[in-house]
Amino acid sequence: MCPTCWDRRVKVVDERETRRVMMLPNTVLGVGVLALVPCIWPMQVGAVVLGLWVLSRLGPDSPPSARTRVWIGMALGAIGLVVSALVMLGAFSSAGVR
Repeated sequence: MCPTCWDRRVKVVDERETRRVMMLPNTVLGVGVLALVPCIWPMQVGAVVLGLWVLSRLGPDSPPSARTRVWIGMALGAIGLVVSALVMLGAFSSAGVR
């Protein structure tokens, strides 16, 4: 291959690698957003478990934004769990309030 073609190939491969590295963190973030809906226990637990799994798979050379997205997704999953527990306990119920 000519040097110009080789440089273009390297650039395209780098772009694809960056997108591949960000796929799992983006997935955790998406699951975390969905976990904010109350009483969807599998989604909420899944956000936390998936986040832990992705953190273990990210290498030391991964971009900092990848880890940030994973932590945000896990936090959203935990918030969803707390909100679901409060809903189940009736904290948002107006039955006993006058």
